[in-house]
Amino acid sequence: MMRLWLLGPCRALAELAYDCDVLVHMCHYFSGTALSKTFAAFTMGHREAAELASSARAKSLVLSHVTTQIDQPGVRERVLRDVCEIYKGNVYFGEDLMEIPFAAPAAAKLD
Repeated sequence: MMRLWLLGPCRALAELAYDCDVLVHMCHYFSGTALSKTFAAFTMGHREAAELASSARAKSLVLSHVTTQIDQPGVRERVLRDVCEIYKGNVYFGEDLMEIPFAAPAAAKLD
């Protein structure tokens, strides 16, 4: 029996997600700080997720499965800055029961 393992980001994923409204992707670590090469082969950091969303032309990117490495003061903001340098769509940090709009967020009207 032959086993085929796909390591890390693959072109098929970008093709599957092409022109999607919402791309939900895990973001376990801050890019460049993977625990090991093996770990990095099966997951993505924030920059890799942004590159995938950009190449897939996703309208919105939801970063999910965020770990404590990212979920701390100042780091989320740095992640958003880095992601927005690569990816030009809407970016969200996923939370349980969160609802993601299919359209771009609209500015509030001030009366």
